[in-house]
Amino acid sequence: MAVAAVSSCKKLQTISIPASLKLVTENAENPAERSECIFNKDTALQKVEVASENPWYQADENALYSKEGRNLIYWFSGGTQTDVKISEDVRCIEPQAFLGNSIVESISVPDQVREIGRDAFKNCYSLAKLTLPETLDYCGDNTFAGCESLAELHLPEGIEDLGNRIAGCLSLKKVYFPNSLKELTGGIQECDALEEVVISEDNPYLEADSMGCYSKGKEKLFYVFHASDLEEFIAPESLKEIGDGVFNSAYALKSVELKNVERIGKSAFEGCGDLQNVNFGSRIKNIGQSAFGNCTGLTGITLPGGMELIEANAFYGCTALNKVEFQGTVQKIEGNAFGYCTSLESFDVPEGIEYMDSILEDCEMLTKVTLSSTVRGFCYGEELDTEPFYNMNALQQIGVASGNPYLKTDGTALYTADGKILLYHCIGADQESYDVEQGTEVIGEGAFKGSMFSSTVPALKEITLPDSLKEIRAGAFENAGLQQIVIPDSVQTIGDRAFSRCIYLSQVEIGKDSSLQEIGMEAFQNCRSMEVFYIPAAVEKLGDSVFNLSDGLSEISYGGTKEEWKSLVPSYSSLGGNIQVTSIICSDGTVMPEDMGE
Repeated sequence: MAVAAVSSCKKLQTISIPASLKLVTENAENPAERSECIFNKDTALQKVEVASENPWYQADENALYSKEGRNLIYWFSGGTQTDVKISEDVRCIEPQAFLGNSIVESISVPDQVREIGRDAFKNCYSLAKLTLPETLDYCGDNTFAGCESLAELHLPEGIEDLGNRIAGCLSLKKVYFPNSLKELTGGIQECDALEEVVISEDNPYLEADSMGCYSKGKEKLFYVFHASDLEEFIAPESLKEIGDGVFNSAYALKSVELKNVERIGKSAFEGCGDLQNVNFGSRIKNIGQSAFGNCTGLTGITLPGGMELIEANAFYGCTALNKVEFQGTVQKIEGNAFGYCTSLESFDVPEGIEYMDSILEDCEMLTKVTLSSTVRGFCYGEELDTEPFYNMNALQQIGVASGNPYLKTDGTALYTADGKILLYHCIGADQESYDVEQGTEVIGEGAFKGSMFSSTVPALKEITLPDSLKEIRAGAFENAGLQQIVIPDSVQTIGDRAFSRCIYLSQVEIGKDSSLQEIGMEAFQNCRSMEVFYIPAAVEKLGDSVFNLSDGLSEISYGGTKEEWKSLVPSYSSLGGNIQVTSIICSDGTVMPEDMGE
């Protein structure tokens, strides 16, 4: 019988297990690796009948056990017993043994139990009293999560990291931590009634006061009591680190003074919508993932020099943020760190940053970005990528600090310093035409890419490409407002989706002496205004669906022979769907669609 084979069978009351049946669970030595119980979720199970010859299991009126009785596998969720006293023969409570049991009000676990699997008591909504053994070798994640009636909890010795064990315990007022506890990695989540954490003075790792729970010496803050009522937080002088998720339910928090704090953990202040003022102090080094995500009341921040890392989504969705000031260097800023900050109008990338990684995606009002002298490009690796400016429809100007040896700009377009690669052109620039610099060999990926979702017609309608150009990379002109384009004879490659969804593009001029060798997949997809297209004989590869949805295209001319065409394009359908091409005119005659087959 497979894992969870009878889960969610809400009316199931009785199961019979024959002598031959062994339930499919992972009997790994480490209980953290064991699979979920087959009876989880909402069953009304009251009885399991096990054949006496079955070598693996036994059952009584309340629960299913391993044959020798050392493992409690599942306590029947449809039973009537509210006060549970687990047999002293039991050594291990398997994962999800009591999961979702809404009947049980108290559970007494004997001292002989050494292991409690993950989710063992999760969502036991009526559980008000839980007595645990004095020591444990293992206690799994989410063990006590969702125990809404539990008012007091004594954690046994042996637990070194709280992990994600305590969450959603709405009535929990008091927790006793053992001397073995070193870390609160997952924090204590959604336990707003918690008033006290009792920690022995002998605990070498943790301490607590009326404010919350800390590492010894109050260098790291793990938990704050009644965070939802807190309007101001002033960090103690000793505090160097704020743990993950500490203030993410502090909905009334307006002001934060971080003084000597060096690190802010993951989601530490996430969703604090009333937060208006954050003083980062002078020692901050690391701001964790989503640390201030969706802090919609935050209007301005000043970050000191010497910062090492601003992690992904750190300020994502701070929609009122209109000022970001860096007072010195930052070594690294990860993807979307300032994404969807829709009130930002300008952004100066700080010194120290070498590669940007989509840090400003979806900043719809951003009109100016200035890159520092250390910025080399936009990704980690050999290829440069312009996706950091994705969906920045208002961007009009891009600047590069003097002394930058890697990049240059003419104000609206960004090039590599040697001028060989055009990396990006500002989509919001008020230009109807643009001449790409002579000497440019590559139009970078997404360089002129327009927004797929914007209802505004892009201003840029005409682009002149230089005869030095060799490559047009993937998505280079995708969604652009181009009306016509001349592809120089020097171009050898047109990448995937290079002109995809250029719905106004009616004319593409490619010369008979063109060096073009490859046209990528969907390169001219949905160019619905285009009626004719010329493919030079030099082309050796034509990607799949190159003209997909270009329903205005009626004629293709090809510089090679009919036999060469059939070798280049295996079938009519490979050109794409919803096209109306009636003939392919080759150098030695015409190929009709019906001659190409499927």
